[in-house]
Amino acid sequence: MKSYFRQYLFIIGERRRELPSMVMLFGVVSLLDLLGIGLIGPFMASLEPGAARGNAAWGGVQALFVAAGFSHPAVGMGLVILVAFYLKGVSAYWIRKRIVAFSMSHLSWLRGRLMGAFQSMPYHDYLTRNTAEMVQSISNYTVSYTNGVLVNSLSMTAEAISVLFVIGLLFSVSPVGVLGVLGMFVVVIALYYAWVRSHIVVAGRECNVHSKEIIRGVNEGMGGFKEVRVLGCERYFFDQVREASDGYGLWNERYQGYQIIPRYLVESAMVTFVVGVVLVSEAAGVGLTEVLPVLGMFGVAGVRLMPAASQMISGVNQMRFSRHAMQEVYRDLREVERMGRWTVPEALPEGSGPPFERFTLKGVDYTYPGADRPALSGISIDLQRGRSIGIIGRSGAGKTTLIDLILGFLPPQRGEMLVNGEPLGDNPRRWLTRVAYIPQTIFLADDTLRQNVALGVPAAEIDGQRVDWALRLAQLEEVVAQLAEGVETRVGENGIRLSGGQRQRVALARALYHQREVIIMDEATSALDHETERAITAAVDALRGERTFIIIAHRLSTLADCDVVYRLHEGRIVEEGSYAEVVGER
Repeated sequence: MKSYFRQYLFIIGERRRELPSMVMLFGVVSLLDLLGIGLIGPFMASLEPGAARGNAAWGGVQALFVAAGFSHPAVGMGLVILVAFYLKGVSAYWIRKRIVAFSMSHLSWLRGRLMGAFQSMPYHDYLTRNTAEMVQSISNYTVSYTNGVLVNSLSMTAEAISVLFVIGLLFSVSPVGVLGVLGMFVVVIALYYAWVRSHIVVAGRECNVHSKEIIRGVNEGMGGFKEVRVLGCERYFFDQVREASDGYGLWNERYQGYQIIPRYLVESAMVTFVVGVVLVSEAAGVGLTEVLPVLGMFGVAGVRLMPAASQMISGVNQMRFSRHAMQEVYRDLREVERMGRWTVPEALPEGSGPPFERFTLKGVDYTYPGADRPALSGISIDLQRGRSIGIIGRSGAGKTTLIDLILGFLPPQRGEMLVNGEPLGDNPRRWLTRVAYIPQTIFLADDTLRQNVALGVPAAEIDGQRVDWALRLAQLEEVVAQLAEGVETRVGENGIRLSGGQRQRVALARALYHQREVIIMDEATSALDHETERAITAAVDALRGERTFIIIAHRLSTLADCDVVYRLHEGRIVEEGSYAEVVGER
């Protein structure tokens, strides 16, 4: 329990300071409950002459209304009761709305914090995470925590304050009756929780696990649509999603069953109490006239307390059900705290800093965590403005690691990385504002061609003339002319409505639109046919001298016009020189 509250308060963060004022509001609204229910006894007693005998408090209330000018105190009390309950209804609605607004605002903050953290996490941490886990955390865990823990905890606090006020009032009228009801409830609820408490926690954890498996199955099954269909393995992913869905449904069914029980337990306990009071009063010879006001008061209180008790029990269940989600959110936020930063880096304005002149690696080493040998060792590269270098090597030679290091995703563990003669340091952001990265598989949003070229720029701020200029230099004018809506044509998810070569040229146009001076092409043409590759190469050749290129390629002919070619082998540069010197007749 102690760890539960520690995690709860940690996730709320600085907003915990708002909680005391909310609790005070809950208390004010509960006073209206107290006023309305407290007048029920005197009100009913005033309807029957002599019913208030023996109860000085009720007689005093009646006298107070007579002194206020009401010839019949029942009229005054009835009006006050109505006003109290109507005001209580309006206030309860407002309080509920306040709770939801607070919770939804916190949900938005949580999602933003996690999204920012995932976007700014170190690259080696990103490599250890599954996309489905991050989607689950932002989309589902935060919602489960907010609705299941935060909303319920605040609602239960409001209900608990009101329940305590009402029980205190009833105790002043009939201590024995209140003790009887409480005793009955304690026994019933204790037996209920002894049976279900561990089952609810397990159900919550299993629902989250199966939900994550559903997301993973859909992502993988639909993400590799062509490969999956060609291999004929649709059934594999279908079964994966179906089994996870069945598991989710099974555990959710059990949880919903546990949630239904409290309502009927509370109803049965209240009916048992009322019947018991009547039978005991009859056996003791107490007249119905004396018992009726008390029963009326307990009856109205029961109308208020039964749903409150049911809601509180269901709220506890939901909080236990959502415990696993809260633990996952807590773990992610703790990881954010360990990283020391979570905010999304702001894009630097174009042209910030001096223009690119030179990029240098001097004796750089890098070893992946847990690896027994370095992925890169003693790497030294010199790249000047307007020149092109090529990098070749077999699979596993270290080409991808080298590119990740050049991009600043991986920090060198030894050696220097210099931009314009100055160390890159811990913040590669200024360097990345000069760089464009074009991999073999291009990322395109399910948006218009125009928006994809100007990726990251709000639609209202896109420079249409610059888009046309970038498309022209990337040799996409003819493609645009053939599209039904031109640059406003939607390209589909990951650019599925474009060919492979067209997607590569869109990426090149994107680099030009954002005025990137250094363009890194990582196996960008490896999956293209020779004719399409020549078209891409022609677009690149037209930019030589104006842009600086780093090109990785298996197809050696792609590097024919590079100024320098480096050959990597087992993480080391084993050859460097002109294309003729390194590649020769191979």
